[in-house]
Amino acid sequence: MIPIASAPAAGLEWILLEWKLLEWKLLERDVSESVTSRITQKGVAVTFIVHASRDEDRTTTVRLSVVVAIAKGRALAEEGWQVFITGPDGVRFYPSEFDKLLLHSPALNARD
Repeated sequence: MIPIASAPAAGLEWILLEWKLLEWKLLERDVSESVTSRITQKGVAVTFIVHASRDEDRTTTVRLSVVVAIAKGRALAEEGWQVFITGPDGVRFYPSEFDKLLLHSPALNARD
């Protein structure tokens, strides 16, 4: 393996791209394995995953609050990102459906 400090500029970009892709895959795997285990009981953290992509860039953030997830999703959409939020049940919600996500959120029902 070539040390990053001595890698040519194009090689360094390739290494960073591969590293980012590996991080993305690991996060996606970890999140998908843990989402369903967090949604069934009252008082257990519920996760909402905000997925966004624009050109070659991708970002994923995990939020415990549906309100914060929606705010993040809307902000990214306004900046030109293609966005969807995965709810705790694994269903995808796109910007036009964010209000539906808010209304059917298990996190809000858990307050009862």
